[in-house]
Amino acid sequence: MLEYEIQAEVKAGGTAQAQVNQSVVHFDATSGRDDVLPNPAELLLTSLAAWILKNVQRYSEILKIPYRKAKISVHGIRNDNPPFMKEINYTIEIDTDANERRINTYLA
Repeated sequence: MLEYEIQAEVKAGGTAQAQVNQSVVHFDATSGRDDVLPNPAELLLTSLAAWILKNVQRYSEILKIPYRKAKISVHGIRNDNPPFMKEINYTIEIDTDANERRINTYLA
């Protein structure tokens, strides 16, 4: 079993950061919208993309299906009141020479 722990803080005004391993992730926690820093909804979608791409890498090794590149696009729709992610859709593209029939065997 794996366990994870992060530390995060927000300063007055809404600039926030999280300590993750040896990295610091800065994010927007204002009531508005920052044009530079990702907001929590964008971080959630980024985390989902990272999770899926990590699994592409992991299972390509386990199943011995090599690939050159994997690309994902994640789209989310957030409800305003109350705030929650109403819908999340993604499209993944994998550049590989592997036989499509062999890949679909694992996806079914």
